[in-house]
Amino acid sequence: MKFHPAISIILGIVTILMWFILAGILGLDFSKSISNTSGGATLIILILGGFVATYFTEDKKIRYSIYEGLIFTAFVGLSKNLKLIFAAFIAYVLFIGIGGFIGKMTDNKERQNFKNHFEKGFNPIITIVMGFIVANFFYYLLLGITNIYTSYNIKTAALTIAVISNVIGGFTATFFAKEKKIQYGIYTGLIILISSLAMKLIHGTLHVNYSSISIVEYLLFAGIGGFIGKITDNTGRQSLKKRFNNGYNPIITIVMGYFIATFFNNSILLITCTYNSNPFGVTQFIVAAISFVIGGFTATFFAKEKKIQYGIYTGMIILIVNLVLQLIYGPTIHEPYYIKIGKIAGYLIASGIGGYLGKTIYARKQKEAE
Repeated sequence: MKFHPAISIILGIVTILMWFILAGILGLDFSKSISNTSGGATLIILILGGFVATYFTEDKKIRYSIYEGLIFTAFVGLSKNLKLIFAAFIAYVLFIGIGGFIGKMTDNKERQNFKNHFEKGFNPIITIVMGFIVANFFYYLLLGITNIYTSYNIKTAALTIAVISNVIGGFTATFFAKEKKIQYGIYTGLIILISSLAMKLIHGTLHVNYSSISIVEYLLFAGIGGFIGKITDNTGRQSLKKRFNNGYNPIITIVMGYFIATFFNNSILLITCTYNSNPFGVTQFIVAAISFVIGGFTATFFAKEKKIQYGIYTGMIILIVNLVLQLIYGPTIHEPYYIKIGKIAGYLIASGIGGYLGKTIYARKQKEAE
């Protein structure tokens, strides 16, 4: 049974509206349904609505489901609530569009075309968009499944879900591309980061702690996803193995050290809820010192020349970035200058120790290999 696209779009809209009506009858707060108990059901209904809009047409175009999602976004726009428009665009267009894709894949010819494209690989622009869509899909789906806003440790669950989603998004962007390059995963993380920061800015929740961890979280783990996508290919594995044996440009390893150290520091403090837990930041200092050691180790161990100063440079960059963030957002802890100076010295020593460990451990591995 096939309908005109306009009719199938209307049928898809009716399918979704029936769920919202039922949610209202049952007393469910569907304005927050993506993130509470009814979230999983809402996502399924959105996908089903997109499926209906595409499946019951003659040519099964995904854009029919996209049109449906835009119509729902327009409904939110009529309320003139700017804070909801972006969220509605992601929720409706994204998940309804996924339903349209499923509807399109029910056709044998379309499945064969997709299979041919899959074997050859897609344009990286397409795979990056796919990565963004897949990452958001898993993020919102897991939010609904885990009932995030009523969980025991909200911050831990949110961080875990974001990490998993970014890895999957980065993997998708690289794995499905013609050339499996890690940077496609990183570009996906950058797009997710920009959209996330835009949402926080609209809602007025942008803060130094969360913005800094978001930068590292999205880029680092989307890059890890891209790395996984690359090593699924034999050529990619051989290339990475050769690069690892030869070592990387120190600029790259210093950036790696910065990202890894910053993520470790912020995630530990966020998970343990120890931000600003002590007026003189003793707990923060201990965690940060370990982070500087890890960052310094990474910068030296993976470089072509194993120089301790690469670890120290990493520590200096971390301190400079944090200083800039504090100038923009204001300090999170007010403490005497002599304590600040002592901490800076301690952090630089820690990053130097990390560089020393990187150089020593690599030399030991080389000696054992001989």
